[in-house]
Amino acid sequence: SWRSILTAAVDWTPRRLPITGDDVLALGVPPGPAVGAYLAEMEDHWIDAGFTVSREALLSELRQRIISQNSNGPAGGGRGR
Repeated sequence: SWRSILTAAVDWTPRRLPITGDDVLALGVPPGPAVGAYLAEMEDHWIDAGFTVSREALLSELRQRIISQNSNGPAGGGRGR
């Protein structure tokens, strides 16, 4: 019924990306636009996986992307967020 839909909508809370800019900085990325670019990339990855990727898996993927970017140039943007 519409009441159950309304209740579900009212009770819904958005999921938070399990990593933050502090995590990106802790992996050696200097403060600046690259931090946001990495977060956008990781958010895209997390969303594409249906919000199922754990914090540890995201950090592992982030480390790999930082290593890859360091050998290929600065991080790019995500989906334009």
